[in-house]
Amino acid sequence: MKRIFISVSTAILAFLMACPYSAEGKRRWDWSGFDEVKIGVGIPSLAVISSYGMDNGFSPDTYCGNGYMLPTFSLGYEYNIKSWFSIEAGVSFAMAYRNHYDILSDRIAGRDRNIAFGLHADAKFYWLNRKYVRMYSSAGLSTLFAIDKSFDPYYKRDSWYADVAYVIPSVKFIGITAGYRIYGFAELGLGHDGIVRAGIGYRF
Repeated sequence: MKRIFISVSTAILAFLMACPYSAEGKRRWDWSGFDEVKIGVGIPSLAVISSYGMDNGFSPDTYCGNGYMLPTFSLGYEYNIKSWFSIEAGVSFAMAYRNHYDILSDRIAGRDRNIAFGLHADAKFYWLNRKYVRMYSSAGLSTLFAIDKSFDPYYKRDSWYADVAYVIPSVKFIGITAGYRIYGFAELGLGHDGIVRAGIGYRF
């Protein structure tokens, strides 16, 4: 996960260094009316991590392995109402799992699997607008839905249940895009789509 973010961030910085510093590149750019679609990958936030409950009881003949969490994957749409203001909506997906092992054979006896889906809507404020570079902050809300498959180590059976949906803040403290039509982005914030997120997007 860290390698992916570092690679994307490095590519964005390389692009910035390669951009021509012409008068056109330095002046403010009018982005009003542009649509954007984007995909991203992020490091899950604490709000998502805390939603995974993996304490499923005790059994004398099994033991629990380490828990693992996959990166958060997201898909979003953005509309630029003004150059300095836009509305973004998106969906995101994250998953965590943990294996239970038989004490005698060390074979997998069962697995806990926790899946979370998020919907978010953000108001985004751009405080730097150039042809190739934009910087922004945003605020909004995310709705989180969780589906859990839990392994009962005592009865050796699985059970599925859905958690009640709840709302968490969606805040981006700082974000940057680099590129014109096709661009890369990186951002730092809070929300279901990740505390650190990077990806690519397309404006049209």
